[in-house]
Amino acid sequence: MSIEQKIITVGMPIDISRDGGATWCISTVKDIREGIMSITLPYQQSPYIKMPLALSKGDRVQVRVKIDNYCFQLDTWVTDCKDKYYHLPYFRKMRRVDKRKQARLPIALDVKYSYYGCNLIQFKDATTVDLSGGGMKMLVMEEIKANTPLLVVFTLPTNQIPKAILIKARATHCKKIDFYDNIYHVGIKFENITNQIKSQLLRYIYKKIVEKKAKVY
Repeated sequence: MSIEQKIITVGMPIDISRDGGATWCISTVKDIREGIMSITLPYQQSPYIKMPLALSKGDRVQVRVKIDNYCFQLDTWVTDCKDKYYHLPYFRKMRRVDKRKQARLPIALDVKYSYYGCNLIQFKDATTVDLSGGGMKMLVMEEIKANTPLLVVFTLPTNQIPKAILIKARATHCKKIDFYDNIYHVGIKFENITNQIKSQLLRYIYKKIVEKKAKVY
């Protein structure tokens, strides 16, 4: 029995991505036989509606399974769609990825933050050091203690009309980086982030990472 057969079983919920992991949709394994995995129509869950992901023959996809603190990912493709199910080859080894680790993009963006829960919301200026789909590291001029609730607002520099992104967050750690001046690196984790905003962040990060790799070659 292969590692894939040990991990994925009939009836198991899985995630499907067609854009390199920027957006993940939910599906279910209906059958596994002769190296072919049959899955239901994937859909992206939003607060108000299920958005289906229509796949076509030949589409390259990633399959993700979450177990404890790890994700197992499989690169495969759609062979056909029969009996209302998509069929994917299921014979390649899966990669194990720590769920706690997300792709981080080193980038300097203007960001404003405020302490959440205060009677008076007063935003202060900061700069990002890096950005991921689950949080960011900021350069700030004051110490922010771990577990402090925050509001952060920023925009992504894209070709489209920029829209401010407002997210509730929480400080995870803070480190002074300049002995003489009050300059700190603070790590924050996004809280209650919507699927739409997270997908927007991941698409931007994935695009920038691909662009950087292309420049190297």
